[in-house]
Amino acid sequence: MSIQQNMADIMNIIKQRKALSIAEFSAELGISCSTLQEYLNAQGNPTIQMIEHIAKRLNLDPIAFMAGMFEPDQIKILLLLLESIQEISRLPQPQKHQFAELFYQMIMLWDGIEAGNS
Repeated sequence: MSIQQNMADIMNIIKQRKALSIAEFSAELGISCSTLQEYLNAQGNPTIQMIEHIAKRLNLDPIAFMAGMFEPDQIKILLLLLESIQEISRLPQPQKHQFAELFYQMIMLWDGIEAGNS
């Protein structure tokens, strides 16, 4: 898979998750609509500086952004996880502690289910 296709996949998923129009997403990224459209269609030829610029605006590592280390479905899951972590970080400390306890209980349940399936 090409760098352009990797970037296009990630950018399309982020755009869809945020439910942004081309104009809104281009404003968020600080690039023109026509350039964004090329990138979303994996037709653009971004410079390294542009890749770094877009990755920074998306809070992504430029290497991960270009490398395509994940399949599109995996990217969706990772973005959902990151969004969840951001929301959890906004909770007051007692609720963070409660969340951590519940999350630990979930992991223990999964571990029990997998142990039973072995």
